Amino acid sequence: MISADVIRELPVVRDKYGYWTHPCFFNEKINISFEAWTAQNQLTWKFSFFENEANESVCASYYTGETDINGWVPFKPAGDGWFIGSIHDTEEGPVCVWLCPVREKI
Repeated sequence: MISADVIRELPVVRDKYGYWTHPCFFNEKINISFEAWTAQNQLTWKFSFFENEANESVCASYYTGETDINGWVPFKPAGDGWFIGSIHDTEEGPVCVWLCPVREKI
């Protein structure tokens, strides 16, 4: 079932550590996979990885215990319509999840 609320780009106001999650973003409480959730919401997605994009000093600080990642500005994917779904930490380090509405081909 597609969410009653269409997921749209919102202003990203990162917390004091540099994290942010869209209020309509996927969460494990909905009992479906992320891939199923994006399909149901007619979204495609891409990841940006902190370790591949953050500058050297921000990476060094993070990997020595500093939790502030505000110095990282995730690279937006090429193309129109991409917006941030979440900037959050994972076991592999911080990631940015980019979302984009699926457009029908005519």
